[in-house]
Amino acid sequence: MKFDEILTEIGEFGRYQRIKYLLICCVGITAAFHALSSVFTIYTPEHRCRLDPTVFNSTDSWKSQSSEHARLIDLYVPKDSEGNYDSCSLYVYDEQNRKPSNNTASCSRWVYDDEQLISSIVTSWNLVCDKKLLATLSSTMYMFGNLLGSVVCGILSDWLGRRKTLLIGLVGQLLSGIVMTFAPEFYTFTIFRFFMGVFNLLVFLAAFVLGMELIGPQYRLVAGVGISVFWAIGFLLLTLIGYAIKRWMYIQLALTLPVLFFITYYWWLPESARWLLTKGRTQEAEEILQAAARANGNTLQPGTMEKLGESQKTESLKALLRAPRLLIRTVIIFFNWFVISMTYYGLSLNSGNMPGSLYVNLTLSAVAELLGYLICFLCYITGRKIMHVVAMVVGGLGCICSIPILYIENATEEQKNTYFVALNFIGKLGVTIGFAVIYFWCAEIFPTVLRTSLMGGSSTFARIGSIFAPVIADIGKLVPTKYKLILPPIIFGILTISGGLLSIALPETTGHDLPDTIEGANVFPKKLQRAEDENDANEKEHDV
Repeated sequence: MKFDEILTEIGEFGRYQRIKYLLICCVGITAAFHALSSVFTIYTPEHRCRLDPTVFNSTDSWKSQSSEHARLIDLYVPKDSEGNYDSCSLYVYDEQNRKPSNNTASCSRWVYDDEQLISSIVTSWNLVCDKKLLATLSSTMYMFGNLLGSVVCGILSDWLGRRKTLLIGLVGQLLSGIVMTFAPEFYTFTIFRFFMGVFNLLVFLAAFVLGMELIGPQYRLVAGVGISVFWAIGFLLLTLIGYAIKRWMYIQLALTLPVLFFITYYWWLPESARWLLTKGRTQEAEEILQAAARANGNTLQPGTMEKLGESQKTESLKALLRAPRLLIRTVIIFFNWFVISMTYYGLSLNSGNMPGSLYVNLTLSAVAELLGYLICFLCYITGRKIMHVVAMVVGGLGCICSIPILYIENATEEQKNTYFVALNFIGKLGVTIGFAVIYFWCAEIFPTVLRTSLMGGSSTFARIGSIFAPVIADIGKLVPTKYKLILPPIIFGILTISGGLLSIALPETTGHDLPDTIEGANVFPKKLQRAEDENDANEKEHDV
């Protein structure tokens, strides 16, 4: 007897699981808060050098205070070939002639456009000009923290259990968030931004696994997409919080304090019965399953726990070498995880660099994400393959097609910006669907004996991809202004389309029994049954 059969007996997604799973899904909200908070905390507004007091004897500001103020800005602030203010230098004041000279000097004080956001760490610590890459470094360090967190989570979850791992993540999340809020300078903030990356991923993965192991196989697709829906809701709430507060320290504090509530989950949520069984703690597992059965109006028959068979043996990753087709499929899946994660976070973080209102762009990005997760339920009708391939190609085309919009001669600047943002919405929608589908699709392609290891490998490639996301999103800081808007969509678009087209080589899994062995996965789905039968025969012959 398998554990999934016990879940079928007590109720795969009854009242007990629904209540616990709803609590777990709420963790997705705060996880989204901290994963995407940099759209506010590390936001770089328009800026220029502050006029010298000898030139302008009042307090300088980004907005022109008078016609005289505007005249002085035009006189002393250099412009590039496109008419944009140079943000790093001023014309030197010629005291003898009382006018600007032809020489420029680097400035050490700036004024910032505070229309979108009153403050960020960029404006607080002047992370502009020769320090402009430090803001990107802070986002990248968070992604490195995610990479470490994905490794640590697996170790801690198997050693301490899902519930204790969740508690460690929540406490670390709370402490990191508080230190970041009151960080005295950039490097302290960035170090704890790294730890936030570790603990935030620890929280999300531990909660996700705890929820999925509580639910029967028939409802896991719904449950897997469900927690992602709450992530998108978190993105929307983040935008609302940013709009209401507009100061990075208070935003960071507002995102951190809800963690105090989630720490109480340690006493509300049960440990994973699956994990308890692997540790030989059968009585504790049975008590949890009995409680679930009672809440669902069912009964766990006496002696059921004694009927559980031995768990499936596992294989090492070297076993892929004897299955070339599965190896190629694995490489394609890893590439998809890399591209999807990079593009997802890149488009999310790039919302602050797009034309128009920061809050409108973020809202559209969050709505695209929420809509994408809901569309994923159509997988029951279309299957995994066609949904993923079409979503990736359409999403990639949405990114690339936003480029020509910027060069339409007959359109106004406002119209160009609207078209550009709309096409980026399509790009985000496509990659969100691709992200959701690849998550459970690849788990169905991988054989049981390697599923855990290969899912861990997929997650690692996703984290590597996310490390590149802030670099590409902020690439505009390194190139001329005319390339600022077009390079990120080109890079994201080409890679997303490539991932979608390569996925045509992957098998459809809808309606098929999933492979347990390396041999079965290598020929899946056409010859799966024959391969499994041959493998069973070989094992029996070996035993004899």
